Amino acid sequence: MDFGQEYRAKSADTLCGLSLVSTSSDQVLAAAGGKNIRLHSPSTLSCLSTIGLQDTVRSIAASSADPNILWSASDDGVVRGWDVRYPKKEAMKKFSPTSRTGQLSSVACCGETGRVAAGTEAIKVEGEDAASVLLWDVRGGGAVMEYDEAHSDTITNLCFSPSDKKYLCSGSLDGLVCIIDTSVADPDDTLESVLNAESSVSQAGFFGPVSEYAYCLTLTETVLFWHIDEAQQLGHHGDVRQTLKENSNITVNYLVDCFYQASSTQLTATAGNHSGELFLLNVNLDGVHLIKSLPKRHQTTVCCMSYDHANQVLFTGDDSGSICSWSEGGCSSKQTAASSPEENQPSSQPASKVNAPKTEPPSAEAATGSANRQTKMKQQHKSGRKFKPY
Repeated sequence: MDFGQEYRAKSADTLCGLSLVSTSSDQVLAAAGGKNIRLHSPSTLSCLSTIGLQDTVRSIAASSADPNILWSASDDGVVRGWDVRYPKKEAMKKFSPTSRTGQLSSVACCGETGRVAAGTEAIKVEGEDAASVLLWDVRGGGAVMEYDEAHSDTITNLCFSPSDKKYLCSGSLDGLVCIIDTSVADPDDTLESVLNAESSVSQAGFFGPVSEYAYCLTLTETVLFWHIDEAQQLGHHGDVRQTLKENSNITVNYLVDCFYQASSTQLTATAGNHSGELFLLNVNLDGVHLIKSLPKRHQTTVCCMSYDHANQVLFTGDDSGSICSWSEGGCSSKQTAASSPEENQPSSQPASKVNAPKTEPPSAEAATGSANRQTKMKQQHKSGRKFKPY
């Protein structure tokens, strides 16, 4: 995977999310940061238009089965549906919690079932922390369900299963990953699986040929994965920063997210450091392996990513609001808004075979980094390449 395009933001708004939106003719790449959602051309990354909001955007999501529509969750507690063909118009759909909840922290959508879900920040209820997952029916226009028993702390991310659309995955700062069956009417019977990550969850999602597995990245930079139906933990890899430093001699400060490639049945994690370097990592049963060091294009911490499965393109966004694209097979470098930074050539060495991560306690430096990252996330909410599990 090689460098493709780059967009240098004029304002330094930390990006909270990237999402590809299908349109009648092509796609647009949405990038949310501050009180704006920028719409970009995926091929050139040039900014086509901007959607402006009154409050800070916390999360965005789109579904290929629901063309032209982008969903956002913002600090005013409203989920909005935008038609990206008309970015200057008001949102075409608006949903708000019907009961008292915390501010919204995440959003997900499923075009096939017409469902939109949102996660909340933690609030105090009768002296105890509580958070909710909210579900709306886009077609019917009303609230469907509030899942208030799944989590006790801020919900950091949500996503629907790519295969069985009724399942919703939620991750939280309480250290739990929950698989929710949104087709069940009785809220007491909706939890399909409750998976314990033993640390605050930064990202979680589905993977596998029929999305039968769940992965999780934590704020202590550990990687876990499970078989969902059996709620069986198949892997728990300790602090990858230490492992990658010892085995591959690279400096990793954080994990960004994962993407799954069906053609190779490979789960790939993206990782980086605070100087802007990015790395691709293969995740399998025996550990986390370095696949490739990407050319250095970002100048600061990468905070979000989106993977275009159809075109095999990875999009990454950073704390300064800038975006880069990376494609299989490589393409020419093009800068859209600033002079090109010096490029470091990717490593030509193959991914090395490493042993399972050691279980020693993290170093003082690593522990401090994890604590700082968890504090930062809470502050932001408030203001063998083949994977064979058996």
